[in-house]
This record gives sequence, C-alpha cells and structure tokens, in this order.
Amino acid sequence: MSSDYDRLFPRVGKVLLSKAAASIDFWCNGMHVYGGGYYFVSYAPTQGWIGLKFAKSGKGAEATQVTAGAEAQYVHEIRVLWFPSASYGMRSAERAGILHECTHALRHIMLSGVYEKDGLCGSSIRGQLKADDEAAAHIAGSLFYLYENGAEWPTRVWTHSVTQ
Repeated sequence: MSSDYDRLFPRVGKVLLSKAAASIDFWCNGMHVYGGGYYFVSYAPTQGWIGLKFAKSGKGAEATQVTAGAEAQYVHEIRVLWFPSASYGMRSAERAGILHECTHALRHIMLSGVYEKDGLCGSSIRGQLKADDEAAAHIAGSLFYLYENGAEWPTRVWTHSVTQ
C-alpha cells in the first residue's frame, strides 16, 4: 500500500517544478516569492522536512488539520501540507490552490531559524502578519493560474480570516 507521500508527491512536485511556478517572481512585504523557492519547497518533502498528507475526518493525531471551508492547507506547527485527495490538482484551479498552500510552506521555510542562520533569509521578513502570508499566497496562486491559462484565477468568495 502506498503512503500519502507516494500518492501526493508526483502531483505537488509537478506543480512546483512547472514553467508557471518558475515564472513567479514578486516581493510581498519583505518576502521574495520566486520560482527557485518553489524548487526548494519541492525538495523539502523528499527529506522529511515537510509532510504531505490526505485530509481525514476524526480526532487525534491523524485527524485533518484543514480549516472548515478550505480545500487544502499548510499547517506550519506540524509542517504538513494537507490535501483532500490524490486527484486534487487535476483541474487548473486546484493546481493554483496547491501553489497557494506551498507558498505558505515557502514562507515558513524562509522564516525558520535554521535558514536564517544559513543566510537564506533576510531579517526584514520579521514582523509579517497573517494577512501578509495570505496575500503572498493569493498573489502566487493567481499568478500561477494566469501563467498557466492566460486568464484570471476564478476564485470563490474569500473565506479566510486575515486578522491577527
């Protein structure tokens, strides 16, 4: 039986290493979001630094960490990207969603103390708010969709809380 990682990594990796993801390059309140960063995010699960898991119902350690109303989610406290199914990412809007969540993982990687010590992160990122994190992820997902399709990402009504 294959693990969640075995079933999810091919699709997530394909999004992160795509031409559309490689084309992303912008700054958001001191955070540089760029294609090379996504390459690093694609490497992190291969080393066990970030987990890839299916969202599950129930309670306990294996319960889903996906907030109600979200399709997928990155939970930085446990370093896990949660996805609803192995088929998530078949549609272009879902691929943009994968990139959105991986942008949260990228931000977390770049804010981690170990990466700061190695000089991979500037101190100007300190003090970012949850709103900055969501803004960067939304911009990245929107750009991914635009680069892949030549059209705006048809997102649904915004349901995330971005207040501190």
